[in-house]
Amino acid sequence: MSFSSICRRRGSPTILAFALLFAASVASISTASAANAPPTISGQIEVRGVGILPMAIVAQVPVALLVRLSADVERLPEPATRSIAGVAIPEIALDPHQHSAPIKVELALRHLLE
Repeated sequence: MSFSSICRRRGSPTILAFALLFAASVASISTASAANAPPTISGQIEVRGVGILPMAIVAQVPVALLVRLSADVERLPEPATRSIAGVAIPEIALDPHQHSAPIKVELALRHLLE
């Protein structure tokens, strides 16, 4: 299943991207371009200040974008990729303290899917 079809089936790409971002920080890459959450946290998401909540599981999630969290972000960066399991994955850097970070992830994903 492609990332764009998951977004269409699951609703808001921003929410899905947030969930996938969380999972990707601890996910295992099981194929060249797909990831799974580890069994110990599969089906759960930690929402700071709220707690650990259940979340629908999507197995073998396509890895469409890597987001590197950093306070040092270039204003107009050159396109970048990182190789994972021999596959070049687009990568962006974002300041996680900016309120616009989730929207920037959504915009980057939409741009990649065009």
